[in-house]
Amino acid sequence: MSINHLIQLLSHDSQLLEGGEGISGDDSSNKYLKNIFQNWRLIGAAILGWFLMSWGWLNARTERRVNLGLAAWLIGLGVWMYSGNALTLIWLNSL
Repeated sequence: MSINHLIQLLSHDSQLLEGGEGISGDDSSNKYLKNIFQNWRLIGAAILGWFLMSWGWLNARTERRVNLGLAAWLIGLGVWMYSGNALTLIWLNSL
């Protein structure tokens, strides 16, 4: 393998031509995927909030890590309420 071949491989992206048969310039598919991933991000945040609330409640209830459990419960509550509110607003806007 020569140095010239390595240079050609590294500069391959700059040699690609734009064609009319590829992906269109229309951003409708990007907006569609952006809307889907936004909802999944909020669903993941709601699950994380629920997990933090559960973990915090378990630790505070069994008096193992009371301060950390209370902090985790409050943070989880905030994350869960934020994501639930955002998902509700998205759902209401789609009606």
